[in-house]
Amino acid sequence: MLFVALASIAIALASAIAIADTLSIIAFRIGMCAIMALVYFKLFPAPHHLTPFDVRDWLMTQIAMICGFATSYPMNRWLISIGLKEAM
Repeated sequence: MLFVALASIAIALASAIAIADTLSIIAFRIGMCAIMALVYFKLFPAPHHLTPFDVRDWLMTQIAMICGFATSYPMNRWLISIGLKEAM
């Protein structure tokens, strides 16, 4: 009986960790993909699409990563406040 209780606690803990990481990554991807879509379709529309060989693509990717951080920060703060994540 004790083994079943410990196993269920371990499963619950693993799922809570997975949910916390998943929510954090989803928030990051929302910010990053939104900026990259804006850059790709509005700032550099066809036929001037960015390619990985273009320096502007790398610059825009870095800016998109900063925006991803900005959108994931509130989610991480919330996850820490409710106890699903630990502060670093």
